[in-house]
Amino acid sequence: MRKGSVLPVLLTFSVLCACSQPARQPSRHRTATTTTTAPPTTTTLPPFGTRAFTVSGILLSGGDWLTVGLHPTTAPVEVQASASTPLEVCPAGLDGGVDDSSWPPWFKFPSCEVLSAAGTVSLPPTDGATHVAFAIKAQSASAPLSSLRLTVDYSATDSFVEVIPPQTTSNTYMTVSLTPRSATVAASVNPISALTPAAGYSLDLMQAGRALSQMVSCDFPTELTSCFGGVVPGDPVAVQVVGQGPPVVLNLGWK
Repeated sequence: MRKGSVLPVLLTFSVLCACSQPARQPSRHRTATTTTTAPPTTTTLPPFGTRAFTVSGILLSGGDWLTVGLHPTTAPVEVQASASTPLEVCPAGLDGGVDDSSWPPWFKFPSCEVLSAAGTVSLPPTDGATHVAFAIKAQSASAPLSSLRLTVDYSATDSFVEVIPPQTTSNTYMTVSLTPRSATVAASVNPISALTPAAGYSLDLMQAGRALSQMVSCDFPTELTSCFGGVVPGDPVAVQVVGQGPPVVLNLGWK
């Protein structure tokens, strides 16, 4: 055989060997793919924190009362009131009445409680999820007319506050003093159980001797539709209600 005849045979054998190899089977083992679904998230607004406000200018007669509604956390509401006649605090309804309590029985505030000699009382704690109201009234139904000053110190769940002046007083001249952390304050005077402005009453907001009159969007969650702007956070604001007419409620909001 000639030397040149070897190479074709070898090449042919190599090609046959390569073609005779079994095809590589794909792997039966694959990396498992898992899908993780994140649990649903809920948004809970943090409490508004501890705050205080003062109601003054109220003339209270025997048999009448001042009502305050708010939304406290589970911490007790601290009340301090002063007048020339002995006072008591009573559970009340959010419409200002004292015959339809907003306090469920398990809140353990079934009846009126006499204020201490210093004019203070701690209201029973709530569940932190309920709007409640209380009334400040003279112990005696025959008590003479007296000037009332009330301070409420509490931890708020939200911005809701309502103040309902005595209904038998012919003229209302009431001031609510508060110190907001927000740059806006919500305030409106409405007939009880109505959203329309109350006829015969004026509403003025003052801070450091200047009037707040510009209406803007509120910078905190509130049920009220608009707020008074131009507020300097950390400085006291005086909310004044003056007038006469049917019973009204002062609705407030701030942070």
